[in-house]
Amino acid sequence: MYESVENWFVFSDLHASTSTIPQTVETLNVLINKVRSYEGGRNNGVLFLGDFFHSRGSIPVPLLNSLCSTLSHSHWTSTPTIMIPGNHDQITLSGSSHSLQFLETIMPKCRVIDEPTILLNAAFVPYRRDPNIWKKDIPELINNYTSPIKAFFVHADVKGAKMNSNYTSKSELTLSQFPPVPIYSGHFHLPQTLKSKNKSKNNKITYIGSPYQQSFSEAGDVKRFLVLNKEFEVKESLEVGRVGREYFIGLENVGECVEGDVVRVDIVEGDTEAEENVKPHIQNLKDKGVDVIIRRIQRTKNNPTPLINEPPNASMSDSETTLSFLSSLNYTSESPIHSKVLSTLNNVTSTSKPSRVNLELSEIDLKGFASFKSKQEYPLGSRGLVLLKGGSSSNGVGKTSLAWAGMWALTGQLDERAVNDASVVSIINDRSKNAEVTLRGKVNERDFVVSRSKTKTKTRLSFFVDGKDETLQTAKDTQEVINEMCGSYSTLSRCVFLNQFMSGDMLSGSDSSLLEALSKLADVDKFREARKICSEEARELQKERLSLEGGLSVRINDERIAMEVS
Repeated sequence: MYESVENWFVFSDLHASTSTIPQTVETLNVLINKVRSYEGGRNNGVLFLGDFFHSRGSIPVPLLNSLCSTLSHSHWTSTPTIMIPGNHDQITLSGSSHSLQFLETIMPKCRVIDEPTILLNAAFVPYRRDPNIWKKDIPELINNYTSPIKAFFVHADVKGAKMNSNYTSKSELTLSQFPPVPIYSGHFHLPQTLKSKNKSKNNKITYIGSPYQQSFSEAGDVKRFLVLNKEFEVKESLEVGRVGREYFIGLENVGECVEGDVVRVDIVEGDTEAEENVKPHIQNLKDKGVDVIIRRIQRTKNNPTPLINEPPNASMSDSETTLSFLSSLNYTSESPIHSKVLSTLNNVTSTSKPSRVNLELSEIDLKGFASFKSKQEYPLGSRGLVLLKGGSSSNGVGKTSLAWAGMWALTGQLDERAVNDASVVSIINDRSKNAEVTLRGKVNERDFVVSRSKTKTKTRLSFFVDGKDETLQTAKDTQEVINEMCGSYSTLSRCVFLNQFMSGDMLSGSDSSLLEALSKLADVDKFREARKICSEEARELQKERLSLEGGLSVRINDERIAMEVS
């Protein structure tokens, strides 16, 4: 069936995750519609070059269901598709165990290639972590095949390719190791073509790039699908168009922003005039529903231009954070350490990636909750700074209960009082049989309603998103959905609902508890994995050093004895 394909549509680096379900589904729908409407129609096929998923390991059920629903459509099931795993898809070091196998069950015409293979006179090579394996795999493919190879389809980190505008790969794998045929690759998200400096070989590799913007490092990138003919020559580059939110740096092109986009504005520390000038623009963006991140940067004494590498912050990608840290240690881009650290970080993935949550609370209803016997409706949106003041001088009128009712609705927990019996204080009004709280708001620009009620023996919990009932079989399962979308208690208690008993929580905690807290907000697992890899390499190098020192000591001793004998 693959031999009859007229045109191949190539894409890569989808990075599907729970937080990117809308972008994932939209990308797949846009792609298959272009495949079917392009000349050749039903005779067109799809090539995917790795990193279908973002995190290796288990696949969350909501993501799995969305993919099954999308890919089981007749357009996908009848389209010839060839896929290779990327480093984010692979579980084992060899790459033989990966997360793409189930796709062959959903799509009968899909083939997942997880070993170096030649098909249709083209070589398909999945991701290989060790550059030395490439030196073995590529010659073997060429030598064991009698017909000329038309093209290579890989997921590879090739020296000279750009991860983004700040980092160029220093990988040991070079273009000269490939034959002079078209090479198409996944891995780097920036669409680009890298040509060999050796004109006699005329090598070049084309990175497809990711199909939608995934971070500030991709701001301004034009995303595409490549269309190849039967001979695997580029026929056309099709612009994907807008898929999900887009990222902008500065205010030059913010006229293109729509609700849900993210804009980063760099303001030089101490430049009050510039800060005042951008305030109206920032407010206009916020009124449109655009998420604005303000990054304060510094100037050097000798150079009035803002520093390129500022201290790491939430708007920086993993590679940008690492670049900033290395620069602070005076490691330049030419340093071997610089290249090794970034290469290691780029080749690891975490088992979980904290998703960005934009939570807006608009209204809360209470009945039978703490001091509130009768139903109370309280607005939360666009209130500014509000002081809750009781009608009498005594405590217990419900100030804290009202302020923390939203936390109880979202998590089923209240603030951690500095008393021993805080966990058993009843939230049910003394003259009521049950407590009910309903919270309304937006999470990542999607309307939500969470309702929680409690009697002395039972708890009921419901969750609606954009009018769709997301309530699961048990309250525990529903709570996990809410935690995933809106944030868990540990996250909300550090970002949204704060009290005097928790003010020193992160300052007084141990290193491990601080790291655990940060892991809720940042992808520290990736750095943990990179540290583990570096530690293992350090141990191996230590063994090698000791072995060399031992051998050197024996040799010196032998030479000394020989001299004494002579």
